[in-house]
Amino acid sequence: MAKKLKLERSGVVVRKHAVDGMESVAVYDETEKYRFFLRRTWDANSKAEVVAFIGLNPSTATELQNDPTVNRCQIYARDWGYGGFIMLNIFGLRSTDPKGLKQVDDPTGSLNNTYIKLGVQHAKTVVCCWGTHSKLADRHQQM
Repeated sequence: MAKKLKLERSGVVVRKHAVDGMESVAVYDETEKYRFFLRRTWDANSKAEVVAFIGLNPSTATELQNDPTVNRCQIYARDWGYGGFIMLNIFGLRSTDPKGLKQVDDPTGSLNNTYIKLGVQHAKTVVCCWGTHSKLADRHQQM
């Protein structure tokens, strides 16, 4: 099992799932419109290292299922020999289209930076993969 992280905070929902040796945990805001943190681990060794990916924004992946981006990150993490990965995003708003980020006042979410810091501190390697839409609200500068 990967190192324990203190994910519980006021104002969030933490959901966990385990199946076939894979443990997953996701952290959402109370409305579940924002996802701040998603981790998958498959190596039961407590010293297993994880890689963190920082994408643009979460789409449909949950603690139960992958979306195409999370699936690719999982494949990379396994191919690179990690025991798991953490999916973070510079915007916490769940949207299948980056244009959705422009349709709300706060696409980042109140606790997103907290979970980015937590995930980055926990990971051996961090991969930034947010693309060009990160210029919205100058998030690329904040990262």
